[in-house]
Order: sequence, then structure tokens, then C-alpha cells
Amino acid sequence: MGTVLSGTWRVVLTAAHGVRLEPVELHLRAHVRAQMRPLWSRAVAFPPLLGREAVVAAARREILAARPVEFHAPCGYGKTTLLRYLASGAVWAPSVYVRVGSAPLDDVLQMVVDRLYSCPEPVKATRAECEAIIRGCRTLVVLDDVPPGSGIPNEAAAALPGCRLVIGSTRPVLTGLGGSRMLHGLPPDAALDLYARSLGRGIGADEATDVRRLLAALEGRPLHVKQAAALVRAGEFTASQLAEEAAAAGPEVLDRLSLRRLDGVKRRALTILTLFAGALLPAALVSGIGDIAFVLQYLDELHRDGLAEHSDDRFGIPVCQKESYQQQLLGQIDYAGAVRGLADWLADPTGPHALEALEAALGLLGFASERAQFEVVVRLIRLVEPVLFVWGRWNQWRDVLGQGIETARRAGDASAEALFAHQKGTLAYCENRLEEARDLLQRAEELRSRLGDQVGAELSRGHLALARAASGTPSPDPDGQPRQHRRSTKGRAFLVALLTAAGAVALVTAVKGAASDDPTVHPSVTVPPISSISTPTDPTAPTPPKDPTGPTETEPPVGGGTPSAKGSPAALSFPNTSTAGASVPLRFRLTSTGTAALTVAEAQLSGAAPQDFEITTDDCSGERLDSGTQCAIEVAFRPTVTGLREAALKIPDNSPDDVRTVALSGTGTATALPDLKPVITPNYGDGIDISIPTMEFRVENHGDGVATETTTTVTITKPGDDTVLQSQTTEEIQPDESQEIKVDTSGCVPVTTCEYTMVANVDKAIQESNETNNTMTRPPDATKPPISVAPPDPDRRPDPDPID
Repeated sequence: MGTVLSGTWRVVLTAAHGVRLEPVELHLRAHVRAQMRPLWSRAVAFPPLLGREAVVAAARREILAARPVEFHAPCGYGKTTLLRYLASGAVWAPSVYVRVGSAPLDDVLQMVVDRLYSCPEPVKATRAECEAIIRGCRTLVVLDDVPPGSGIPNEAAAALPGCRLVIGSTRPVLTGLGGSRMLHGLPPDAALDLYARSLGRGIGADEATDVRRLLAALEGRPLHVKQAAALVRAGEFTASQLAEEAAAAGPEVLDRLSLRRLDGVKRRALTILTLFAGALLPAALVSGIGDIAFVLQYLDELHRDGLAEHSDDRFGIPVCQKESYQQQLLGQIDYAGAVRGLADWLADPTGPHALEALEAALGLLGFASERAQFEVVVRLIRLVEPVLFVWGRWNQWRDVLGQGIETARRAGDASAEALFAHQKGTLAYCENRLEEARDLLQRAEELRSRLGDQVGAELSRGHLALARAASGTPSPDPDGQPRQHRRSTKGRAFLVALLTAAGAVALVTAVKGAASDDPTVHPSVTVPPISSISTPTDPTAPTPPKDPTGPTETEPPVGGGTPSAKGSPAALSFPNTSTAGASVPLRFRLTSTGTAALTVAEAQLSGAAPQDFEITTDDCSGERLDSGTQCAIEVAFRPTVTGLREAALKIPDNSPDDVRTVALSGTGTATALPDLKPVITPNYGDGIDISIPTMEFRVENHGDGVATETTTTVTITKPGDDTVLQSQTTEEIQPDESQEIKVDTSGCVPVTTCEYTMVANVDKAIQESNETNNTMTRPPDATKPPISVAPPDPDRRPDPDPID
């Protein structure tokens, strides 16, 4: 799946059993690093910033003076837009933009290097190597979304002298260095210009006063200015009404008003962006996960309405809006669809969009972990591992693996726990954390042996032997007695010193000449190959174990045996599955039964409808199975249409049978959807105190699917244009059933003098078969006589007039 050079090892990531270590000579690593090529000459187009001329000029002065500068502001002030503009090369080149989030400094430095250079083979640079590269380029490093209290800005400033540093955060984090500036809203004229552009028309003289009052209440925040224009453009509010709302409840009230007006499709698109908060997603991924046709149109509208970010044909939500949006949008989540979309996007860990996919997956991973979705967490960790590995995010990789071990243990998934323990133990060995490496690799070896995974157990056992030898820990010999490995610590120290020296020479040579006092110059890098360096050997060091999953050095002798295999079952028959979901994966096992090792090629789906099935787990493809060992492939049924769907799982190998074929079949069923309809029924009291009138509201489910927990909001507009909002939550509503709620309407006497608007499913988003009938409005009816609130005749209570 991928290889990375780290120290004296080539670390190879396999699909089934995890990473394996292959020794590599130092001169090869230095030679690869010397062939890095710069990427910063690529132009990044960015439109001029409206109303930010003074802020950009101040930032330019600090950058040219080589002083760190920080911009901090709450959500909605346009901080990220400003920082992306500064990182576009408009002020200094080379420039890089990095979203920090929870990443530690070592991974942040690796991200900066990845944006500065390309390398013919991935190399995990040490922190010292990263610092040497970045310093040599005299780079402008823009770090956005730095969490409050983080020490990364000060650490980065100390590690990168000579580089320019710009920080973005919600609160000040740069202490004792440079300048910290609070980013304010747009100047009045710029805010008015943005409002008019977002509105799509000019501002009339009769509304100019109200608009300026609105913009002042919004404090010139670009995000909320665009939201306000969208609400006025839709005809739902006037500028005067929004000014009163913002003055009373703050600019954030526009977030709630903007989300409330979204229809089903746009709400679904925004829900997906919220699920992957912090990542910018391509439209195709949003379309695939949400099953949304013409998705680009809806995403553009969300951006125009101030609800989504848009950069380089990617869409996302402002990170600072994550919690607010999640509370209002994320009800029932289609985890399977989200993971399926990410799996396609992450198929190539070295692809051009792998890092964007990684940020999306990490966002979903955190969300699923908070909700104890153990299977989803394990699946996501398997997906993000190769990207974290290949791109050198080894600190995040270590944290994710730790999370995976704990989650797999809680889920009772011993196979996943063994894999993650092997990965984290090998990583600990590469980073010279030997005690941790021994504990983890021993746990992995024990679990794999217990599960009958002989190949995986042997791989973990080999790495465990390396960790024990490096630390001088006794290893058990065949009869179970401890045996002391003698390891020359002087030889190991000499090896590390030589590696550091060789790496430093290669790195400094690679970046020499890249530095320039003129920020507009884009130097190229031309480095002669590093001459071969003899690798010292330690005569007391153990020979690295041969990985049984790796290629053989020689062909087996003629007549040395015949590979063969048997698989079970011969067919996988899936239960009836809705087109809106996926079945539980079914497992096919392949066992090597011959007298020679079985080599398995890549498994593939074919037949009539391969698109309706998905390989969710593949421990067979590319593996070499000794006789008596087995592997497994799991397949899920994801029907795209109703009716019988059939396909075939084909698994080629080197046995005489050549290709093993497993029949796949399942029947897709129509999606059962709820269909909510609100009903307003007047009532004259609760039967106890007739002077406290109430209104009865009923939520009916006319669909054929269950409606999950739903929030029903009732808006009561009293005479004088005052508005009262009351929300109640209904529980699960079965098809053809309903639930009733009562709302106090004592402020409306008689009740016919008020307007009532009922909206079901405002905050708890669910899928409906009809998105147009979940809102009912009762207009005032002046023709009806007022309803008396006098005590009723004890013998007869009049029936109330119906309200449409």
C-alpha cells in the first residue's frame, strides 16, 4: 500500500498484516531526500479582499520586518479568508497555509514541508530535518485554527528563525513575540458593498437607513452580512426586522434563522459539510454521500448565503461554527454512507486529494467516537492509517492508533486490536521508544497467535525480536528459557550519528540557494547525487527477520510442491436491504491447502451489478499464504435500485484453479420514508382553568417509514407584531400514527387574533418523502367572531371553529 524511508529502515505498509521493516542503506535515504523539488512556484489565485486594505498593509509590515503577527477574532469575522489571502503569495513567497487543529508541532512542520517540496519517495523527516528545510526557504508560514492555549505558535517561532509567521485563532495565543491584533468587522461602506453584492441589487434610498442599522448590529461581520442579505432576498425578513433581532439577541441569531429556512436538499448538503467540519470537500463527495443531484448548485447557494466556505472548488463550514451547526443539524446520521464515500476518496493515500480526505475522515472519526460508534471508528482508523503513514503525520498516527486499540478492545474486535497494537508497536520501535514497542508488539503477537493468524503473528514476533535486541532485553529461546541478545550500543549510537550527519548534509544542500531576500524570487533546486556512504555493521546485531509476507528472493525449486486452496462459502446471499442503507458484511474465507505457498492476487467485483456490492475488508489481496493459513474478505450489499441484484467476487491466485469465484446476490427494497404533516387544532383550555387557553398541535406521520425524534417549533405572532417561539420534542412516530403537544396561548385572547406557524423537524433532520408539507400556517381570520373565555355552560361546551 505504501513505503516510507525512516532512519535505517524502509517501512512497508501491507493491507492485511500491517507494517513490516526492511533495512536500507543510509546513502539511499540521503539521495532520495536530495531529489526534492520545490512546489511553491505554483500560483494561487485569490481575489482582492473587500475592506481589508488597512489590515493587509499592517500584516505586510510585520511580515517584511520578520516579526510574528497574530489575528484573533470570534467566528464570522473573516479571519480564515484573510489568512488564506496572506498565504496566496500576495505578500511573500514562498508561503504555505496549514490548519493546525489538534496536530502537534512535529506534524505541523511535516505539513509545511509537504507543501513546499515534492519527493520521489516518501521520507519521514525528523523534526531537525523539517526545521532545516523550512529555515532554508525563508518561508511565510500561516497557521490557522490554532486552539486556545496552544504553545505551537511560540514553539514554531523558536524552531524557525528567519521565517515569517502568521497565526490565526479565536483568542490570543502568541505570547511575548510579535503583535497580536484583534480582527474587527468590515468598515461600514465595505459592509454595505458586501450586503448589496450578496443581495444581488442596489440599496434603495428608502431602505438605506434600516440596512445601515442592520450592518451596525451585525458589527460588520462578513459571514452574518451575507446571511442577512440571503434572508432579505428570500423575502422572509426585512432589514428592519433583522436589525431588531440582531440588536436583541446578537449577530449569532442569524445562524439560527438561516438554518431554519433551509429546505430538505440544502439542509442535507449542509449536514454533510457539518459532519466533516474542518475539511473542504469536493462537490462529488457531497453528492455521493447525500445522494444529491446537481449538488454544485446547492453548495454555491450555501456559500452565497453565508453558511459554507468555498475555496479551490471545495466546500466546507467555518470550523468555528462546528458545534453550533451540529446541535441544529445532526440528528440521524448515515455513517455507512459517509464512510463509503470516504473509502473511495482515500483509496489512493498518495493521491492529490488524500490530505483533504484525511481532514474529513479525522473530523468524522471524532464525531463517531463521541457517540460510541465503535465499528465506524475502527473502519475509519483503517482508512486514515495509510494517509497518516505515507504523509509523515506519525504523531497523529500514534494518537489514532491508541484510540483504535481502546475502541477495538471495547468493541471486542481482537483482530483490529492486534493490527493496531502491531502498528503502534512498530512505530514506537522506529522512534526508539523501546519499552512501549516491546509491550505493544508482544500483545499483537499474542492476539494473532490466539486468532490463528500465523503470518501476522510471525511478523509481530520478528519486530518484537528487534525491539528486545535494541534494548538488551532477554528473548525466550525455543525451549522457553531467557536468552540475552548482545547488542552493541556503541554501534547503534554510531549508526544514528551517521544518519543524522548524512541527512543534514543532504537537506542543507537541497535547500541551499532556495533562500532569497527578495520574496518574489522562486529559486529552483538542483542537487548533485550524494555519493555512496558505506553502512557500518554491528557484528553482534541480530539479522532482521525475514518477513513471510514479502517477496521471495529465489523461485521455489521445480517439484517443490503445488499451491491449492479452498474457499467457504461458495456463495454469499444477503438479506433484503433498503436502497437507503447497507447490509451487514458477509465473510468469505480462503484457506491455503497445498504443499506450496498460495499467492493471492487482487480481489475484484464483476458480474451483472458489481456497483451494488462493496468489499469492506480485504485481508487476502497481495498476500502469500503458507499451507494451513487463511485469510478473509468481507462484502456488503448496498443496492442502488430495487429488485434482485447479482454479482461475483473473483479472487485470482497461483493455484491450478487460477480464479476463485463467489456468487453474490441480494434484493433491494424501496426506502421506507416518514412523511410529516402538522395539524393545528384550537382548544379552549385544559378543562381546569378556562382562563388559560391552550392550543393543541398534532404531528402526523403519513409515510411508510418511522419518523425519529423530531423537534416541533410553534411561532405565535400576537397583535402588535410580537413573536413567541415554543419548541417541543416528539418521540418516535410510527407510520399512520401521530403525537399531540399543547402550547400555552394565554397571550392570545381571543385566539383568533393571533397567527400560528408550526414547523416540524426544524432541528432534528430526518429524511422525508415530501419536504413541502411539514409546515402549516394559520393566517388570522377576522371574519370569525371572537372566542369567549367566559365560564362555559355546565351542560354544554360549544365546539370550536376549525382552523385551517
